[in-house]
Amino acid sequence: MQNNDLFIPLRCSYVVSAPTLKTLQSSNNLQLLKAFAQLSNEIKDHYESNKDEETRIEGKLDLILLLLGQISLQQSPLPIAENIRLGRSGIWIPAPQPTEGTCQISLFLAPSIPLPITFQGQFGQHEQGTQFIQFAPLTDDEDHWLGQLLFKEHRKQLRDQQSK
Repeated sequence: MQNNDLFIPLRCSYVVSAPTLKTLQSSNNLQLLKAFAQLSNEIKDHYESNKDEETRIEGKLDLILLLLGQISLQQSPLPIAENIRLGRSGIWIPAPQPTEGTCQISLFLAPSIPLPITFQGQFGQHEQGTQFIQFAPLTDDEDHWLGQLLFKEHRKQLRDQQSK
C-alpha cells in the first residue's frame, strides 16, 4: 500500500454473476459517483463557475443526502474501515491469503452517506498481504465519474501533504 491509500468501510463477498444485477448496480453506481464527485467538490478550479444558484442547489442536495444517510445509518451500521488503494480498473484490498473467483465489492465512500458503490470483479494478483480485484468493465459514464472522484481525492491528498 502507498501513502495515497484510502481508509474506508468496504464489504467484499463472493457472487455468481448476474446480468440484471450488473445493470442495476451500474445505474446506482452512476448516480452515487456523480453525487460523491459533487460532494467532494471542496477544491474549486479557478475555471469552474461558482454561481450562487448552483451553490444553493448543491447545498440543498448535500443536506438531503446527509439526512438520508443519517436515517440509513440508524438501520444498519457501516462495515469496518479498511486501508485500500482504489483505481479506475480495480482495487487493492487487505488479504492475508490469496483468493480466487468472482466477487462483489461495496465501497462506502462517505461515512455520512451509507450507500455503497458496488462493483463486480475478479480476484487477481496477491502480494504482501494485499490482493487486487479487477473490476468488471465499467460503462463510459461510470468510468468518467470514478475518474473525477479519484482525481479530486488525489488533489485533496496533495493539498493535505503540502499543509503538513
